[in-house]
Amino acid sequence: MNRRIAALLLVVFAFSALFAEEDREIELQLRNQALLLLASAKHECGELSKKNKALADSMEGIRRQAVEHKNTSVNLFSDAVYLLGYLQERLRDVCADIVFASPESVDELIAAEKKDLIKKRRESANFAEFIDKIYGSGYSKLLYITTAVSNLKKMHNEWAESMSSESRDIKRMLVNIGEANKHLREQLLEFTKGYKLFYEAKEPVRK
Repeated sequence: MNRRIAALLLVVFAFSALFAEEDREIELQLRNQALLLLASAKHECGELSKKNKALADSMEGIRRQAVEHKNTSVNLFSDAVYLLGYLQERLRDVCADIVFASPESVDELIAAEKKDLIKKRRESANFAEFIDKIYGSGYSKLLYITTAVSNLKKMHNEWAESMSSESRDIKRMLVNIGEANKHLREQLLEFTKGYKLFYEAKEPVRK
């Protein structure tokens, strides 16, 4: 009987050690994922802020010229200036929170939610399913705010590319700007709605 108990304890210990090792691996993966996204977001914050401001300033210059010459496209340019300014404000909101996040704050967040995060990761077949299971957690909010910068960058790039395409054909370029404005407005409304509902419901990760 003693041998059986000893053998059983060894099996239990072996499984416990195995799970502990898996837990450490999961925790490391979560940390690396967050730090990678955080580093990328901080870089994009500085780069995108400068690019978008320069683009908005350029459109403001064009708008003023249109006003001076009483061009019929004034409203189109005014709309573009407003939307790019709105994008700049959203970027400022997002990056203001990102700048406070650090490797130390990420470690604190994961430590506070580690048990639940590891449990949900074990239960998930893939990372997408895992994200769905941890909706509303501090870790999911951290991933959201870091990827939000990439979403804003995509909006900026799409508008800029659409505006600059067929620039030799003024009429076609104006049509492109109108279409780009409409698309950007829809994207910004959707982004703002998601940001308020998902992220602002809880204090961001801060050091």
